[in-house]
Amino acid sequence: MLEEEPSEHLQWPMFITAAGADPKFVNRALLLIQGFVRSEHLADSKWTLFTSTDLPSTTPPPTSSPVTEGFQNDFAGLSPAEINEFMNTHSAELDEMTLTFELWMVLDEMGLETGTCVICKHPYNGGDDDEPATWGYTEEFEGLRVPLDQACAVYASLYTGREFEDYIANGEWPDGTYRFDPQQIKEPTDPEVLERKEKAWQLWQGQGVVD
Repeated sequence: MLEEEPSEHLQWPMFITAAGADPKFVNRALLLIQGFVRSEHLADSKWTLFTSTDLPSTTPPPTSSPVTEGFQNDFAGLSPAEINEFMNTHSAELDEMTLTFELWMVLDEMGLETGTCVICKHPYNGGDDDEPATWGYTEEFEGLRVPLDQACAVYASLYTGREFEDYIANGEWPDGTYRFDPQQIKEPTDPEVLERKEKAWQLWQGQGVVD
C-alpha cells in the first residue's frame, strides 16, 4: 500500500497542458491532488503550479489558490516531450529552488476527462560498472497515469525511493503512459484528514470556484 511521506523541504512541480480547460474542472483537480495527511491547510500544499516558461528568480510558493478564467498558462497544449525538455533545461535552477527536478506532474486533456494525472520521472542510471561518474538521472522520461486523489501519495512514495514498477498494472494507456495498479489505491480513513478535505472543499465551493 502507498505511504504518503512528503519531503519536508522540496516542492513538487506541476503543469497543466489541457488547453482551454474549464477553471472549475482544474480547481476540482487541484483539490483532489492534495494529500491533507501532513498538510492541515491548502497553504501547506507540496504542489507548485508552473504557468510561465520564464522561471521566477526565487522559489515560487506552493499553489494554494484556485485558478480563474483566462489564467496565464504557457504550457497549455504542450506535449509531454516539451514539458520534459523544460525540466531538462532548467534542472539546475529547479534544484536550487528546492523543487524536485527528477519528478513532476502533468494534468492533461485526458486527465480532466478521466480524473487522472500523469506523474513523470527521469529514470535513474545506477550504472553496471564501478564508475560513479556514469551514474545519475537520464534526460529521458516515463509517465505513470494515476487517479487524482492518489497523486500525492504516489508522488511522495516515488520521491522517497519507490519505483514505477511498484504501481504498474498490465498494459499502457493509448498515450503510452503506464496504467496504475488499482490494488495500490489507498483511501484515507483518518477523521482529521477527512475533516481537512471537507473544509477545503467547502471553502472553494463557498467561493464559487468549484462545484
